[in-house]
Amino acid sequence: MKKSMLLALTALLLVAWFWRSHHATQAPRPADGELVTTPPTWPGLSFSNHIAYTSYGSLQTMPMSGADLMGRVLASKQYPSTGFGESSHTDLVLGWGPMSDNRALHHLKITQADRGMDIALDSAAPITLAAADNSSINVSVYSDYVDHSAMLDGIRIGDVVRVVGWRMRVRDASGTTWDGGHGHERKSQSSAVILVLKLQVNDEKKFGNWTAATID
Repeated sequence: MKKSMLLALTALLLVAWFWRSHHATQAPRPADGELVTTPPTWPGLSFSNHIAYTSYGSLQTMPMSGADLMGRVLASKQYPSTGFGESSHTDLVLGWGPMSDNRALHHLKITQADRGMDIALDSAAPITLAAADNSSINVSVYSDYVDHSAMLDGIRIGDVVRVVGWRMRVRDASGTTWDGGHGHERKSQSSAVILVLKLQVNDEKKFGNWTAATID
C-alpha cells in the first residue's frame, strides 16, 4: 500500500473515532409522553459490615449502596481513560418523569462537562429547572468485563435503559475520592458512579443475571 493511501486511511479512521467519541448514535424518536415513571432507587448492601476498598488498576473502588435506575438517555459523553476515567470513561444523562417526555425535552439543552451536567431551559419549557434537576442524573457507568463495557459504550441517545448494580466510590493513589461529578452541581444527587451488573436497553436484556433477587 502506498504511503499516501495509508496516511489517508489513517486520517479517515481518526475522523471516525473522533465522531464516535463526541457524537453518540441517536435512537428512533418515540411518541410524546413520559416513557419512564419510576425514579432511581439506592438499596442498602447486605454485606455492609464488610465494605472495603479493592484494587481496580491504579485506583481503588468501594460500593456505597445498590443502584437500580431506569431512564431515557438524554446525553452521552466519552472521557479519557486516565485518572478516574480509568474506572469509568462513559457518562450518560438519564431522565425519568417529565425528563423522559419529548414535550419537555424540546425546550431544554443538556451540557456535560467535568463528569457532571448542566441543564438550561427556554422560556416556553413546560417544567421548572428544579423539576428538571429532580428528574435526571448524570451517571458514570462501567463494567468489569470488556464485552459488557462495549455494550455500555453502544448505548444511544434516546434509548430507554435500566442499569442495576452498585453505586461506587473511587479513590486514587493520593487518597482523593470521587463518587460522581466534581461537586459543582445544583443538587447533591445529580451524579453517581455505577458499576453495572445488569443492563437492559429498551426491551432487550443485554447482560446480567435478571433472575437473581438481589444485586449483591
